[in-house]
Amino acid sequence: MLKAGVSYGTKAQDIYDMCCDKYGWNRGKRGMFGRQQKLFAENVTLEGYAVWFISNSNLTGRDNGKIRNIADVVTGTVTEEWNEPLDYVVAPIRLIFIKNEQGRYVFFGVHRCTVDRVHRRKVSVRIADCYG
Repeated sequence: MLKAGVSYGTKAQDIYDMCCDKYGWNRGKRGMFGRQQKLFAENVTLEGYAVWFISNSNLTGRDNGKIRNIADVVTGTVTEEWNEPLDYVVAPIRLIFIKNEQGRYVFFGVHRCTVDRVHRRKVSVRIADCYG
């Protein structure tokens, strides 16, 4: 079982492959989690959830210039603030892994995502601490 707060490794694709084996995730989407990729794919799990690995955030002190990811470890929310026109694709349920200061991906939980078009942001609110 994936548990919020637990680290699962340093490479998104390795973690994704492990989850494919353990939970039956769509192995055909593994390429989305390799180096220099989006680290996000929709309709990955058997339930149709998306998976998102966040490599740049306030926790690492980095952003990619287009999107700023702000993770609140107390409330379990992730806010994506877009500097460019917002990508309106929204997978309603996401499993989120977020890189910490030590460079390890920590499971952040199961989240419901909504879009705030006025402020050009997406907000993902944790709805479960565990998956699997």
